[in-house]
Amino acid sequence: MQTPSTQNAQSRESYQVGLLTYLVVGWSCALVSGTCLVWAFSAREYIAMIFFAFFAGMGVYIILGTGEITIDSDGVRHHSLFGRYGIRWDEIRRIEFGAGDGTFVLHGDRKRFVISPISMWSGSQKANAIALLDEKLRNSGITLEPSRIAAYKWNKNVNLKN
Repeated sequence: MQTPSTQNAQSRESYQVGLLTYLVVGWSCALVSGTCLVWAFSAREYIAMIFFAFFAGMGVYIILGTGEITIDSDGVRHHSLFGRYGIRWDEIRRIEFGAGDGTFVLHGDRKRFVISPISMWSGSQKANAIALLDEKLRNSGITLEPSRIAAYKWNKNVNLKN
């Protein structure tokens, strides 16, 4: 039997994880491609400039979109410079699991929330966040559906206002 203090402790359970691997990839892409862009500009290689500008832009996009993931007793959220996104546990109706990389796609009624693969998570709370995610997904009773395209999906209708 849980006491009120035990219930309050569980309801406040919240863990944050970063995505350090994405930041390393983003910065590497932006810096290497940015350097090559400058070299192409100085050599007046305009077609190469377009190529390197594209990849430098992709690196900046990855950096700005990385942010952090918060998993708590209410749901899961992702906060980055592009915005705040989230879904509550009680909204989830279907779960896709990326067979190739481990991406989770949580589907609600006309909603879709994408969680980056656990292998990409970083931070001191990673183990606790994984345990809470596992517990919540198991308790939902929803069977994971294997998917080859989970990693290519985007968030849909999960933008948080505050």
